[in-house]
Amino acid sequence: MLVAWRKKQPGDVNQREALCKALREVGDINLADKLSDNQPSTSKQATTQRALSCSQTPGELDDSSLYDIAEQIDANEWTRLAAKLGFNQARISHFKDNHSNVRDQINGMLVAWRKKQPGDVNQREALCKALREVGDINLADKLSEYSASDVQSLNAANICEDELKSHYDETGSFVEMNPWCDDLKKPIADMFTKLQLITGEGKTECTFESYEDMFLLKTREGKLIPMAVLSGLAGRGKTTLFGKITYDWAFGSCEVLQKYKLVFLLKMCDLKQESDLIDAVFEQLLAENTSVDRNALGSYIKMNSGKVLILLDGFDELRTTILNKSSFGSILKILNRRMCRGCTVLVSTRPSHLVRLTTKELIQQPFTHVRVMGFSEEDITEYVNKFYCDEPTKAEGLLTRIGSSDLLSVLAESPMLLLMMCSLWSEDSEFPETMSGLYHNAVDEVGKRKDVSEQEIKRVVIELGKVGLQGLLFPDQVLSFKESDFEPGVLSLALKAGILTTQRVVKGRVPHSSVQFIPKTFQEFCSALYLQNLFEVDTQEFQKILNKIMSKSPVDFEYLLRFCCGGNEACTFEILNVFLEKCKNRLSVEDRVGQLALHCYFESQCKYLPPEKFIQAVLCDSIELDGLNVDTLLSVAYFLRRVAEVSGSIHLDKIKTLTIWSCELTRSIKDIAFAMTAMTNLHDAKFIDNTANENTHVLKSLRHLPNLVSLSLCDIQFDVTTSWRMHLKELKPLQELDVSSSSLNGQDMVHVAESIKYLPNLVSLDVSLNKLVGTAASWGMYLKELKPLQRLNLSYCSLNGKDMVHVAESVKDLPNLVSLDVSLNQIVGTAASWGMHLKELKPLQRLNLRNCSLNGQDMVHVAESVKDLPNLVSLDVSS
Repeated sequence: MLVAWRKKQPGDVNQREALCKALREVGDINLADKLSDNQPSTSKQATTQRALSCSQTPGELDDSSLYDIAEQIDANEWTRLAAKLGFNQARISHFKDNHSNVRDQINGMLVAWRKKQPGDVNQREALCKALREVGDINLADKLSEYSASDVQSLNAANICEDELKSHYDETGSFVEMNPWCDDLKKPIADMFTKLQLITGEGKTECTFESYEDMFLLKTREGKLIPMAVLSGLAGRGKTTLFGKITYDWAFGSCEVLQKYKLVFLLKMCDLKQESDLIDAVFEQLLAENTSVDRNALGSYIKMNSGKVLILLDGFDELRTTILNKSSFGSILKILNRRMCRGCTVLVSTRPSHLVRLTTKELIQQPFTHVRVMGFSEEDITEYVNKFYCDEPTKAEGLLTRIGSSDLLSVLAESPMLLLMMCSLWSEDSEFPETMSGLYHNAVDEVGKRKDVSEQEIKRVVIELGKVGLQGLLFPDQVLSFKESDFEPGVLSLALKAGILTTQRVVKGRVPHSSVQFIPKTFQEFCSALYLQNLFEVDTQEFQKILNKIMSKSPVDFEYLLRFCCGGNEACTFEILNVFLEKCKNRLSVEDRVGQLALHCYFESQCKYLPPEKFIQAVLCDSIELDGLNVDTLLSVAYFLRRVAEVSGSIHLDKIKTLTIWSCELTRSIKDIAFAMTAMTNLHDAKFIDNTANENTHVLKSLRHLPNLVSLSLCDIQFDVTTSWRMHLKELKPLQELDVSSSSLNGQDMVHVAESIKYLPNLVSLDVSLNKLVGTAASWGMYLKELKPLQRLNLSYCSLNGKDMVHVAESVKDLPNLVSLDVSLNQIVGTAASWGMHLKELKPLQRLNLRNCSLNGQDMVHVAESVKDLPNLVSLDVSS
């Protein structure tokens, strides 16, 4: 029945939509939804037949060509062409009724015209003739230039498209639910969880709703940005995201991807700077016996770059570490836009290699920088519930355990590590505190599942690490190995356990097996265990390797060094001493090298403090934590807390200024607050644009510091609770308080004003950028009690005329007030009610009424009042 129905459908009818509509009308909603949501890719046979037909019939136009032509036909003139091609007015109306989009109407008409052409007709020539007869000479000329080589290239593209979709269907439709159990898989459509994808910085920061948004960003001139760099820490889901993109393209489930005829997903760990795109496609993606013509495929890509999407996974794993522009192959030339301009390119990298990637030799503006942040709290919940879809109790237990630990919450943001946690949760009820501890548990789990003793699995890991370390230390950092690089017994067990994976790779038409760790962090973990073992048996060789690492760039070996310190105090202190020797001037918490050293100390969970000279190198009189990620903040906070716990204020009294900007402090605020209690010489503390649930910890830690004279709590959101007020009033030495842009309301201002009246030394108060409209009646009276106050900033507080009356009445009694800023408040036409109070501000030196929308009558009242101020040196009434 369905076959007979299909045969009688006109060529321009979307058969899928028509069948979906009929299914819904008879009540089969589920099948209709499946049919509309999961459009399968074209079968290999159909695509191959289409390609062969293209090559056998001169002048035949395929769907892609017709679609391109439809886009170039004038939307107001296409009906003339339709008439010239033999369609009557009724049929033209039919095209319009069936498609709401003009482009689709034209395309439907062309498809219907092609369908009724006899087999011996040269479709291209026939269409060219019709275009010329209706006056579209330019398009006709373009179409007539199509040559036999174009047909050959399209033939190659058609076959390649089919092979790619088949490959992505086979390799990307399922995800492993257990990294060490090959037969435990679920459909990617069921398990894929949206990642946090963020672009822009500061006020321009934007979170994408889905990966599709990356393909829609435009320049200021309105042109689509064809290149994007995805940066994210190891295990944040970059590779899985690329896999989902290829899956969606192969199955036609993402509209934004449908313009691409070819999508190439290439692993950069198998590439060098000299690598060629076509070579890489044949080696990594196409079958060994493919019939795709290499030259014809290259020709198609060159002529149709706008239909090509290239996904380059893992720039940080590129086998060439020192780049030479003169040696670039076509892949890197595509990145620097010397070749295939117009194609879309997405390239992923760890943050450590972002600067190297975005240089004038490689990627330049315009490009989109997307930060792959992994999972949010909601995403973690969604993923765990998907993993344990049939065991909700286990899901709830794991989520509770993750939520109870700051570190586990951080680690769970990594999709790779969350998968590992889910796999381990069924067996264990506890997780370690560090990343190295979690990987140790993972390796132990491997041994249990594969019935390998703990001693044997440790031996295997160390042997693997010996090979892995050689790869990491190699100038081009080898991440893919030959089977012969490993001892046969070790290789066999590692493959069985799932620590190593092997795949068939064809290079130069010669197949061989490529062996890799899963993922790269396992190579770094195994290498670290080998180093730990080497430290015990050959300290001199250990020192030699460590010096080699430090002489290169320690941040390029971050995970290797962190894992090497995991649970091993002796190795940790040796590594910290080398940091001290080689990088003494880079050990501040602002420097990435210093942050890495603190990561190492955190991984060790040492009972003792680092060497005193190391502590002195890390700490200075001014500490600034600007935009640090949660992982780094945890390590910094752990170090500061340990110093405070063990030595009190002996080292921390060195700190005089502490500034924390744009940080997520929720998981580290308690440790930082504890450390601050020992910063006895701290005189200036700034917390700006941070996120934290319990800011009370900060005030509690500061209340007994004898030298704190300046405090800023800006661009944050907090509830001014009773305990908050209690701690604020205890800051007796405080001279300057800044709570600007902190979402304070009128009631909050009451609490703030009530508290600060107990501060005998307060000379400066800044509450600007808080919405206090219509509330001054409740807090204004407290201002008059701030007798020491010299500077008051109430700018941009949405104050109205009545608010100004209460403010002016209160501040007139302040004997030391020399500066009053009420700018950027809409107080037009109200100066008559508050202007007279200004004349009593005898000490006033600076008055700011800028952008207050004052009118002429307002200015009369202001001028009459300020003329009696003997000390006034600055008056701003500009707009």
